Amino acid sequence: MYIRTRAQALIIENGRILMAKHHDLTIDEIYWCLPGGGVEAGETPEEAVVRELKEETNLDIRVIRKLCELPLPGVTAGYARGVTFLAEIAGGQLALGFDPEQEHWQDKFLQAVSWRKIDAPLLSAVATILRLGTERIPYRSPFIS
Repeated sequence: MYIRTRAQALIIENGRILMAKHHDLTIDEIYWCLPGGGVEAGETPEEAVVRELKEETNLDIRVIRKLCELPLPGVTAGYARGVTFLAEIAGGQLALGFDPEQEHWQDKFLQAVSWRKIDAPLLSAVATILRLGTERIPYRSPFIS
């Protein structure tokens, strides 16, 4: 069992949000989420989000500011805390990358990276991720199905 912090980036350009599609085999779910990943030993969350975005999307990013740092309730293994940063693209071309830890896996966790148009359901889901207006939005998951 391990518990880690997940660093993720909210990047908005031209009315679209950069998202990553994951297939989590441990729970057999496919979902969209903000791109990012685990903070490694000796690494700050800011360093982790820059590294993870490069690995997953081939993009170089610049962190603008931290938006929130929140516990993920009910987690007993995996990511128990999420740190979300507002970021912007500093370079690179969007391309599907990989998780180095899963390089030789047949079924890849990271399935796609793409820009998704901001519409009401997506905006509501992102608000849930950030837990904005938590008195009105029931919290179930940090991910978007």
